[in-house]
Amino acid sequence: YVIGNPCVKQYYGYNSFVCACNATYCDEIQTFDDADLQDGSYVRYESNIQDKRLFLTKENFVNLSDINIFDQ
Repeated sequence: YVIGNPCVKQYYGYNSFVCACNATYCDEIQTFDDADLQDGSYVRYESNIQDKRLFLTKENFVNLSDINIFDQ
């Protein structure tokens, strides 16, 4: 994966932040190469209030036939 420019956090007196940009720097989204995706895998972008802004994660789908679910 190509890691994008990280977020420069700017706080405005609240519990979260924004990513600050200026004339010479701005954060960039993390990108991925389609060839990195194998059958059964996917990428997701996650943002949250604590620390993540469009954070890239590669994961695999779960085959539900491999999971045993028992009624309780």
